[in-house]
Amino acid sequence: SREAKHPQQVIPSRFSRVLMSFPGKALVLATSVVLVGLSAVGVARVRVDVPEYINVYGGFTEKALTFRDKHFGDQSTLWVGIYTKRADYFAAKEDLSLALEHYIDRRYVVDESISRNWFYAYEAWLQTTDTPTPENSTAWLELLRVFLGSDGIEYSEKVIFDDQGEITATQIDSAWKVDDSTAGDIARRMRKSRDDVRGFDDLGTVIVYTNDFIWSETLLELQRTTEASLLLSSAVVAVLLLALLGNIAVACMVAALVVLICCGTLGSIWWYHDAINYVTRFFVVIAIGLGVDAPAHVAKAFLDAEGPTRRDRVIYALDHIGPSVFFGGFSTLFGIVITAFGRTYVFQVFFRYLATILMLSLWCGLCLMPVLLSMFGPLPDRRQESVPMKEDKNVPVTPSEVEVNYEEATRS
Repeated sequence: SREAKHPQQVIPSRFSRVLMSFPGKALVLATSVVLVGLSAVGVARVRVDVPEYINVYGGFTEKALTFRDKHFGDQSTLWVGIYTKRADYFAAKEDLSLALEHYIDRRYVVDESISRNWFYAYEAWLQTTDTPTPENSTAWLELLRVFLGSDGIEYSEKVIFDDQGEITATQIDSAWKVDDSTAGDIARRMRKSRDDVRGFDDLGTVIVYTNDFIWSETLLELQRTTEASLLLSSAVVAVLLLALLGNIAVACMVAALVVLICCGTLGSIWWYHDAINYVTRFFVVIAIGLGVDAPAHVAKAFLDAEGPTRRDRVIYALDHIGPSVFFGGFSTLFGIVITAFGRTYVFQVFFRYLATILMLSLWCGLCLMPVLLSMFGPLPDRRQESVPMKEDKNVPVTPSEVEVNYEEATRS
């Protein structure tokens, strides 16, 4: 009598045969097309932003921000300072005027906000006062101090003098329109504004700054770091795939699925109503390392398998490596499930995107990769065309079984 088979042997065997049937392949390909479409939509629509309540969901910060947005949600401006350093402002008058003109030309700058500044007010005062027009830097500075002590008293704190009466720093306030702007939009505007006031030799260095730029600087640096990490990780994974698999076509298949997993992770950020920030970017990078495991293991098992057809080799690979890949992925998923109940943004994001990476990796490794290998995988060697098949499992026998059968045949 035959021994009862363990469920760990029966389930993969049935799964592999259902998967290799025509309806199974069609279902996998159709589902994968839907996943690609959803990922593409998410990637196209996801935005860069910083979560306002990053500490505790339902905590004081979230409640305070909800109350503010409900009753005072029309706050649509961001005050940004333009700071200048020590310079000969009499010689740099034209440079300062041009820099402000370039800055005001941006559509997000409120013109009325910047029109009231110490430089414009002083230049207008010089046109209306009875004092003679200053012809050198000393006379220009003396009249500036007179102006700041009389009609321009409101700007007195915006111009700083040293003990010798020279200007060491100035400040010009401006307002930006930020109705529906994200932190990513602010970061791009920050970069444009800094370019607008750069390159004026007589004026020297001009600083455009507000406290919100702290997040903007972080996002820009994260963008550079993320891009560099993605390129470096992709290069390392590509080299390892070629070295370990030894087949360019199969390595390209695995690499394509890793790209799909990364894009799926990036697109899921939008579907989760989240944004790209200094937390979520991390998971897009590690998706390369975590997502390559399942497809690479199945591909390696396929290449090592012997059989007369692609289908037989895929079935053999799934029967032997499939359970290990499945239990490895789900054991990791169950290990992190406790973080889903955390109230902090970091814990919820950790579970959300790590679970997404694991599920996409298992799908690509156990479903999509076998289907692609059965259709486009390398053909078996000619010497494998006569490899006998097991009667009860309809899969090729192992090399050791072939050797045993050959020895028995020669002895008889």
